[in-house]
Amino acid sequence: MTKWNHLFADAFVSAEAEIGVSVEVGPGAVVHSGVRLGDHVQVGPHCVIGQDSQGKSDSTTIGAGAIIRSHSVVYSGVVLGPQLETGHHVVIRDGTIAGENLRIGNFSDIEGQCSIGDYCRFHGYVHIGRGSTIGDFVWLYSLVTVTNDPLPPSEIFEPVSIDHGAVVCVGATIMPGTHIGIGAFVCAGTIARGEIPTGAVVAGPDGSVVNHVKRLVHLGTGLQHPWMNHFRRGFPEDCNERLEALRREILASCVEDDFLGGRR
Repeated sequence: MTKWNHLFADAFVSAEAEIGVSVEVGPGAVVHSGVRLGDHVQVGPHCVIGQDSQGKSDSTTIGAGAIIRSHSVVYSGVVLGPQLETGHHVVIRDGTIAGENLRIGNFSDIEGQCSIGDYCRFHGYVHIGRGSTIGDFVWLYSLVTVTNDPLPPSEIFEPVSIDHGAVVCVGATIMPGTHIGIGAFVCAGTIARGEIPTGAVVAGPDGSVVNHVKRLVHLGTGLQHPWMNHFRRGFPEDCNERLEALRREILASCVEDDFLGGRR
């Protein structure tokens, strides 16, 4: 029988959980045994941390400074780095490993066995299929769907990989087995598939490569991609060197012969 830690009023925190200093757990939240919460973690009302998955109850680790908002569920066997921030009703399933300062919007789900890098930004209603691999500084905007089954429902498993600095815009679908290269840009509503080169812009229902991100310019302001040229808000200063290295790599990938006329 589980022994509860009664230091958290109106919450159910296992006495076998490891709790850091200055941790807050909201009313109705459940923190199971085997959970490790770092210092200054905030768990909102009615969250569940360390939920068993198919009878497995592996340990769950959440790094320091995390903010997990109400009605979110983090399964067992998950390791999340420091400064995690979720919206409401977020689900993170078993076997997911994420780096520093992952941000996940409301009603998003990560379907387990995923590897996610540092400083990724996922907006609301994002679905990430099981087994996905996502690099550092990746942006997934609202209603992005990352799939893994080419003939659903089946047991064929072709997870997606998304490299550092890529941007996937609103409502895009990433088909099973797709590899999105470093700094690539997937336009809103695109169905992306196959091998997407570093720095490529892809668009449309067939996921065609239409240009290089170097040529993405906002006419009103002159702001130009890669996004590291004009946007670093929300990232600490010690990320600047990594972002600059990414920017240089993306720009170096723009070979005129490959993108001449806007198409490969």
